Amino acid sequence: MDGNIEGGPERFGFMAFHSVGPALTRKVVDLARAMRRAGAGVTPGQTLEAIRGLGHVDVESRGQVKDLLRAGLASTPEEVRLYDALFPEFFHPGFDRTPPAVSADGPRPAARVDPSGRTEAFFGQGTHPEDGDPEFLAVRGSLVDAARNTDFARLEPDETAVILKEVRQLARNLAGGLKRRRRSQGRDRIDFRRTFRRMVRTGGEILDLVKRGHKPNPGRLILLADLSASMAPYTRFFLAFLYGLTDVFPRAEAFGFSTRLTRLTPLFQRSRPETVLDRLTKTGPPMGGGTDIGGALWAFVRSRQGSWLGPRTLVFILSDGWDRGSPDDLRSALKKIRGTGARILWLNPLAGDPGYEPLAAGIAAALPLVQAHIPFARLADVKEVGRRVGLLFFYSFF
Repeated sequence: MDGNIEGGPERFGFMAFHSVGPALTRKVVDLARAMRRAGAGVTPGQTLEAIRGLGHVDVESRGQVKDLLRAGLASTPEEVRLYDALFPEFFHPGFDRTPPAVSADGPRPAARVDPSGRTEAFFGQGTHPEDGDPEFLAVRGSLVDAARNTDFARLEPDETAVILKEVRQLARNLAGGLKRRRRSQGRDRIDFRRTFRRMVRTGGEILDLVKRGHKPNPGRLILLADLSASMAPYTRFFLAFLYGLTDVFPRAEAFGFSTRLTRLTPLFQRSRPETVLDRLTKTGPPMGGGTDIGGALWAFVRSRQGSWLGPRTLVFILSDGWDRGSPDDLRSALKKIRGTGARILWLNPLAGDPGYEPLAAGIAAALPLVQAHIPFARLADVKEVGRRVGLLFFYSFF
């Protein structure tokens, strides 16, 4: 692949594909339901596998979609004939409602018609994809559950969009928890837990009431993401994580780096999550080459945002640790950050591999200076980040 960032995501290290998103999933679920009502034996498992299969075809080709779904949903000649009769009613430019003969949900709003004939034109937006339909939610939930422990680099296209959304939500949850940190102070509500603990130490007597209130200063988050070529399979997920944190936490700053450092916070403020990478390939740091982690960290320390470093700052570094720069530069930059009292968490997509050893010069230089070295290659790893942050900093930091 061309390492040049110009020309779209595929030049950034990603295959060009169309994710099977909620609108298309909704249509397939509706088609399978219509076939069952007409007597076909389509199971939810078949529906799920058919949706997974769409990740391997061009979903803007109506013919490829039709052939793939026929193979997944129709098992007998009778079901094939039924499928061929129903398919045009669900996947047709300008189609605005499910036929009354097969719909239990009533007429649907008009689909958005794209004059170019692209995906939305024949998939439509008939119902809101999160409308609470149990079958739809079960299928989407199965996609998430199956992908929960799958390495981001090995996700199928239909799973990618779902997992990206989950990563953003987990990041928002983490940021919300940090934002709500409380501390003991002499006003506001009584902290019963701490009051009872003092009662135990004093033999059951209440000598004073411990009260709690919102911290006036919730601390700061610094997010530094490696966007070099070696990280390409994980970049979308790193950006989703950063987007979720900056979206909720008011004192967060995000940066990307490869051979130089670029501030990403303004880009997150102007772009929707799904367009951040496309905007970044046009306006962000040069990507696709090597990584100078130490140089990037020093650039941050010397920047205006470097003044944020202090005892109430939490620094996330997202990188595999492959560094073409000097290990001494990386080591000295981390010592400088640690010297301010800031805490450092290193999130590494390679760390979860059972055979992984931190032998690369960059990660070997960094590990003695970070509070935690946490895997970041699966949805389960993102959850673990939240848990580790809670264990490390819940009472003593934020």
